[in-house]
Amino acid sequence: MFFLKIAFLLNTLCLYRAAFVDTLPKCDYKDDECLKKLLEKTILDVAKTGIPEYDVPPVDPLQLSNVSLTVLDSLALTITDGTVKGIKGCNINSFHVDFEKHAGSQSVTCDLTIKGHFKLSGSSPTLQGFFGSSSIGGDGKAKVKLEKVTLNVDFPLHLVKKDDGETYLKFDFKDVKYTYDIGNALFAAEKIIIGKEDISALVVSYMNDNWRSVLKTFGKVFVDKSMEYYFNFVTRIFDQISTKHFFTNDLSSYV
Repeated sequence: MFFLKIAFLLNTLCLYRAAFVDTLPKCDYKDDECLKKLLEKTILDVAKTGIPEYDVPPVDPLQLSNVSLTVLDSLALTITDGTVKGIKGCNINSFHVDFEKHAGSQSVTCDLTIKGHFKLSGSSPTLQGFFGSSSIGGDGKAKVKLEKVTLNVDFPLHLVKKDDGETYLKFDFKDVKYTYDIGNALFAAEKIIIGKEDISALVVSYMNDNWRSVLKTFGKVFVDKSMEYYFNFVTRIFDQISTKHFFTNDLSSYV
């Protein structure tokens, strides 16, 4: 009976895999419009449920746990328990690959909401001019709503042949180059402390009135972390699905 259950499980997983890859649109790799739809199918359509048969978790909401960042050069910010919502509603503006140049590019626009529990501690000379003290601390809740976040990304891209004889995409995200723009931002937070005084209202008011300059100062830190999550997600998918399932071309000459 045990072996029958194992056999049934393996057979079920095989059927799931076949079902998922069979739903993918197949594209000529030079057809950017088709590639855009392919990315929407593989990334956005699975954001809510993930792909269990490929061990890909859901990403909307994306769970954050003990994510640490350094902002304003020396302030330690940790999101101990939080979520990011809105990924499944992202719009893919473009997706392009060039195997001759071993490069790819994409543009995506999203409305995102990040909220959760945070811890903040440290000091920064930048704070002196804002709040009259260089030291700050916090242990509370925060929420950030980002509207029309547009990322334009260029990344190295290669084709590799694995032991199964099939060809797979390999993304090299260590050398990613990107630009970003944010249409609007809205902040909310509690329990941000200087000395013994709760200055949450003052900080939130300042950030909402000056959100563009605030994000220009330390927004890249958050975008870098977001890119890390995103590309890990993309890699987990395409590292397991051979190119024959979504490209109509014979790509062996580019390996």
